[in-house]
Amino acid sequence: MNNCLVSIIISTKNEENNIYNCLKSIKNQTYKNIEIIVIDNYSTDKTKSICSRFKIKFYEKGNERSEQRNYGVYLSKGEFILYLDADMIITPNLVYSCLQKIKNEDVDGLYIKERIIGKNFFNEVRNLEREFYEGTKIDAIRFLKKKLFLQLKGFDKKIIGQEDWDFSIRFCNKFKHSLLKEKIKVNKKFKNFYEKYEKLKKLEYECIIHNESNINLREHIKKKIYYLKNINTYIDKNKKYSSIIKEQLSISGRLRILFDNKNIKKIILNPIKFIFILLFKCYIFYKSKIYKINFFK
Repeated sequence: MNNCLVSIIISTKNEENNIYNCLKSIKNQTYKNIEIIVIDNYSTDKTKSICSRFKIKFYEKGNERSEQRNYGVYLSKGEFILYLDADMIITPNLVYSCLQKIKNEDVDGLYIKERIIGKNFFNEVRNLEREFYEGTKIDAIRFLKKKLFLQLKGFDKKIIGQEDWDFSIRFCNKFKHSLLKEKIKVNKKFKNFYEKYEKLKKLEYECIIHNESNINLREHIKKKIYYLKNINTYIDKNKKYSSIIKEQLSISGRLRILFDNKNIKKIILNPIKFIFILLFKCYIFYKSKIYKINFFK
């Protein structure tokens, strides 16, 4: 297990502001047997130029990220894969921790904790909301055995925006999975790099640091609406999992997750942010018209 090759697949499009930090965080990994594959959707900015500074594999592939990720896995040589977005930064012991978790618990794939960072209050609220979703049906498998990815034929290219949910439903119904909960370990020589984004004392676990500094409520809603444009394709494909779909896409389903017993302490400690979670979520559901979806047609 300690000598396994891990392939990290990164999908990009005009990510000159993010890709350097993503790649640098991978180079900072304590586990070194890593293959980095960037699949770029024909960027018109400096993404390709920045990638050329690193020893990685760079390819161009169009259409949506599901097709990019599938292409990256097809080209990869690793026994395990981890897929990332360009605005993600991984903590230095993440890959090693994932391998150890799979080995010690005999699981096939992992959910990974995510820390959303940003300078505005909305980002702080989003981060708290993300904590509520860890390991739930709102989360997605990110680290897994490549052979199982291929067995499931990867992401469905017809689904845009919910392809990770669709894949996770299929994966979790066939294979063993778990949530990575490894305490963070950061070598002092990497401390300055990570503290540019988040104070390490706030990072209790090995995780993905998701840099959403440029995302405000308006941008978040715009992105949600874009990824909901063919939501019916996802719903129609997964009709037999209607209970999961309702959990993901209905207000009542989200409320059940948010008010789960394991979240009560977080709610009590963060009452103002939690109220804003509810307000933001209702507003997003209204603006994106999710409430009009018929889950039982």
